[in-house]
Parts: sequence; C-alpha cells; structure tokens
Amino acid sequence: MIEAEDLSPAQFTFQQVASRFDQFAQVAELRYADSAYFFLFDRKGRRNFHSVLYSPGLHDFETEANPGTDWYLVKAYFKEWLQNLKRELGLADKWETLAMVLSNNRANFADAPTGKFSVQEYELLVSRLDEVAQRLPEAELGEEEIEVIRLKLERMKEMGKNLDKSDWQALFIGTIVSTLSQLGLSSEAAQEVWELLKQIFNNLLLG
Repeated sequence: MIEAEDLSPAQFTFQQVASRFDQFAQVAELRYADSAYFFLFDRKGRRNFHSVLYSPGLHDFETEANPGTDWYLVKAYFKEWLQNLKRELGLADKWETLAMVLSNNRANFADAPTGKFSVQEYELLVSRLDEVAQRLPEAELGEEEIEVIRLKLERMKEMGKNLDKSDWQALFIGTIVSTLSQLGLSSEAAQEVWELLKQIFNNLLLG
C-alpha cells in the first residue's frame, strides 16, 4: 500500500508502543521518518475491536476511528493516512517562502529543547497560546478562519502536557503550516499570522 502511493517503505519505521486502552498490551505504530506523523494500530475492548489513531488526518492533525472488527476498514483508514501524508509533504512546494522561514527557527527554552516542559514553562506556553488566540483578528482573518486556528491552539495546549519540547515544537510548526494551507489563505495572510506568532512567542519558541 505504501509503494502504491509512490512512497518508499524505507521512509517508515515500525515500533511497539503501549496501547491506549490496555496498560499491559503492546501495539504497532508506523511513523514517517523523523516526523510527528504516525499511524497507530490499536485494539479496544475484550473483543479486540480495532482502533486507529493517525496524524495527519483529513481535516485535523490527529484523527481517531474505531473500525470494529473490520480489517478492511482499517486498511481504508491507512490508505487515507498515506494520502494525507503525501498532501502534507507537498506543502513545502505550495508554501515555499513560509516553509523557508520556519526551517530557520529553533526552540529556545531555558535550556536545550529536550525533555518535558517544566510547570513554569508549560504555564508560559499556555499564556502565549492564549495571547495568540486573542490577537488573531489583527491578521485580518475571517471569523471562521480565526475559530479554526483557535481550536488548533487549544489542541496544542493538550499536546504540551505529554510531548517533549522538541516533539511539541515540530508538531506546532506543522500544525500552523497545515492549517494555513487548508484554510486557503494567501501567502501574505499566512505570513501575517506567522509574524504574529513570532512576535508573541519571541525567544520562547520561534526565534
């Protein structure tokens, strides 16, 4: 299925991870290269119902589905994930200028961007995300566009509770680029949003 989508199996890695539903079970996770993109083959309940969690989703960064006992439906979700992945990998061409800006930014927390957020760092992160949400109208976006971005920012708060700093940074940047692209913003409007983020985060994250 991977090769059918013109991708190389060598770009993916399989690993065993803990199930989200059974603390004693190990399930398979497929991850693309060193990115935050993954497909988790999980199982749920005594009847071994399939459950999948994957990123990127069709409209969200993460999508969860419960195909029950239908393995063919699992394969359908997997194919959708591969197509979503190809879409995300193609963003660099569509957003070449913005992507170049992002590639030159690195996290700059109190120490090197490794390990979990400390309590103080997480509180500061949340306050910055809240400020972004409040100031989005400065970028002259429509109400629906603002609401979509605000929902993504709320999701990033939750992800910050569990992810390492470097993983969160990669997911945050990916979320912003993907969301701006999916909203169909002009490169000028997208750049306005990014400049707002840089201004608010200052040296905390975006340099």
